[in-house]
Amino acid sequence: MNIVLFGMPTAGKGTQAELLSKEYNIPHISTGDILREEMANKTPLGLQIDNIMRAGGLAPDGIVNNIIVNKLNKLNGWIFDGYPRSINQAILFKSYIDTNNIDVRFFFININENLVWERSRIRLLKENRFEDASDDVIKKRIDVFYETTQRAIEFFSHEENFRIIDGNKSINDIFYEIKTLIKGR
Repeated sequence: MNIVLFGMPTAGKGTQAELLSKEYNIPHISTGDILREEMANKTPLGLQIDNIMRAGGLAPDGIVNNIIVNKLNKLNGWIFDGYPRSINQAILFKSYIDTNNIDVRFFFININENLVWERSRIRLLKENRFEDASDDVIKKRIDVFYETTQRAIEFFSHEENFRIIDGNKSINDIFYEIKTLIKGR
């Protein structure tokens, strides 16, 4: 099984990916986690993307695409959280899954912008996540979503296996809805 979770910052993509990973015994791949690990380890890649991500921007498509293709070639089944985030990533990903005849289920966890602000502030206090360090960074992340990520979501919105999930509900309700949609196919 292959799943892609889309959503605004703090929509719960990572939370749902972890729950689904445990439920179906499928690896969860978070590009954000991979990139944050690179930054924490001060690898050449980490140093290259550090300033971009701390300012609320997205890592360059070329870097992210290389990471993803390397991961995909090693796995049989996966859950993506945070990829694809741009139209260029979406085009590459679509080409990859079509060429390799990979069936993918797409879920867009849709939340309102006020909830993004609320969750960002909570996450900063609880997890000390740099992505939520200031109002300017949060605003930038929301702007990037509308300018970049939303185009990738729209690119896949016509896929037969694309579904919109109400992300304003509880974690368990969202999880149940996704599981129900997976089973119902």
